[in-house]
Amino acid sequence: LEVALAIPYWLELAATIAGAIFGALSAVRAKYDIFGVCCIAIVVASGGITRDILLQDYGIYAFQKPNLILACIAAGIVAFYFGKLMTYFDPFMDLLDNLSVALWAIIGTGKALSPALLVPAVILGTITANGGGIVRDICMNR
Repeated sequence: LEVALAIPYWLELAATIAGAIFGALSAVRAKYDIFGVCCIAIVVASGGITRDILLQDYGIYAFQKPNLILACIAAGIVAFYFGKLMTYFDPFMDLLDNLSVALWAIIGTGKALSPALLVPAVILGTITANGGGIVRDICMNR
């Protein structure tokens, strides 16, 4: 597919970090250990993996750019040690959740957008935006 909207790397990194921090804070609230917090951070921030599988792009962007996985682990470690301070700021949690969903929707739609695929691009943007949260809820047994 031809890409109609080029997505800059910093936007993908920002969406990954926002999703990872939100997921990690959810795991901290559930009293997970540091490994569990990092795993949930990776799961929540991996909406792009679902997108790439559905697009059948034959290359998962997060695995081609290992900095994204490392950013998830770093966000998980920061949230594990400083998460109790962050949980006092509920508006911050809401902001991270909204920022993550919005950025993933933009990225998912932008990567799927081509002249002939307008409706599938909207559907894929929705799946990309909500996929990490759904998988998080499944992994955390919610």
